[in-house]
Amino acid sequence: MLFRKAIHYVLYNITTQEYICMISETAICIYHCDGRKKQELTLQEPIQGLVYAQQINQYVAWTFCPQLKVMSHDFQTISNNWSKQSITCCLYNEDLNEIVTAGVGNVCTWHFYFGCRELMCATTVTKGLTQQDIFTELALERAPVLSLASIRTQRCYAVCGKGVAVIDLPKATLLSYEKHLHNRKITGITLVENLRCVATSSRDGNIKIWDENWNLQMVFVGHRGPVTALVIYPHGPYLLSASEDGTLRVWSLELSDKVDEIQMGTTVTRLGTKLGEDSIFSCANQRLDLWTIKHLYKPHTSIGYTVMAIKASSIGPASQFPTRASCSCADGTARLVSPDTGDIITTLLLEKGQQAMDLDYCLAREVLLVLTNQGDLLKANSLTNPMSVRWKVPASTQASQFCCFCIYKHTVDTELTHARWLQAVAGGSEEKIRILGVKDNDR
Repeated sequence: MLFRKAIHYVLYNITTQEYICMISETAICIYHCDGRKKQELTLQEPIQGLVYAQQINQYVAWTFCPQLKVMSHDFQTISNNWSKQSITCCLYNEDLNEIVTAGVGNVCTWHFYFGCRELMCATTVTKGLTQQDIFTELALERAPVLSLASIRTQRCYAVCGKGVAVIDLPKATLLSYEKHLHNRKITGITLVENLRCVATSSRDGNIKIWDENWNLQMVFVGHRGPVTALVIYPHGPYLLSASEDGTLRVWSLELSDKVDEIQMGTTVTRLGTKLGEDSIFSCANQRLDLWTIKHLYKPHTSIGYTVMAIKASSIGPASQFPTRASCSCADGTARLVSPDTGDIITTLLLEKGQQAMDLDYCLAREVLLVLTNQGDLLKANSLTNPMSVRWKVPASTQASQFCCFCIYKHTVDTELTHARWLQAVAGGSEEKIRILGVKDNDR
């Protein structure tokens, strides 16, 4: 979509799945997710930006006056709330239904009062900050769910120039202030919660990944110009960045490399995503592009860790025997999964330092055989969760260390095998698996 003037601000309303586009300080255009224009509004008073408070279905706008304006879902002003501190950026805390603001030498939290019609400043952080600290962007970690709100912790990351200040919001204290993370101004910050790391982008062209103590973990290079925006990709451990080189790039935190690139032909200055949502927007001066992620596949189940190997097992008709998949995982576990439903049936927890190098599952006996990286051969009962190890053949007792194995399976009498499987599931006696053994034509 093209506009006559430069786009001032863009916001995605996750409830209505609409895009709120500020084309000036008093003009707002609302678009459906497919790009159709829904409505154009003129505000009575100018604003600098706004956020959507999802829990109460209201908007909060900020001005440089400074004040926060609580607005209804149709952008009617409900209240004006004056601030003693300047406001340059604002964020909605969806976990606690509060507003976080930052300005010149301050970070504040605001609580809703009087039926969520007014805002009141709850905490103000100025200690350790100066009038030279002008914050331009905020990022907020998810608040842990605890029974006692007084002992909760939640950190806010505030960008200022080349550095980032970390604020403990409940305690209203400055935890740390790293002032030289990049060589040039930081243009984007996002948190990757499941990997417990922070990603920052800068006009120096680099994207850096930091741990919680600001130790540098990796650096993404490849943009041929300053990076102008950085957001987390909606699905998977990826980042999406924009640059003055006219490209959008997707970076994998698992592969530590670029996995996709889109030529835009213009400089994108703002990106917007929402975890789990398939909608993305990119803003470039007078141009707004709305993107929909097309999935080549649908996630079937979440294992939690990288799957090193997977092996399917089936011994008879699907009407009598379920299909199972045994997975060797990077966290030192072996998991038994139902391919039909995606459910994780049970897990074998290996000893510290062990990995499953090879594994195979015998449905008729409900056992999982695992060969570890230390050469031990384990037989585990798959009827318990976690699995219990029935016996172990240590590497020290083997004439030559095992490197791989398989279970030889051939069912002659399906009915007998099915009856034995039902007996095993019901808790009956389990017969031994003999190496190259044959018993009752069931191998």
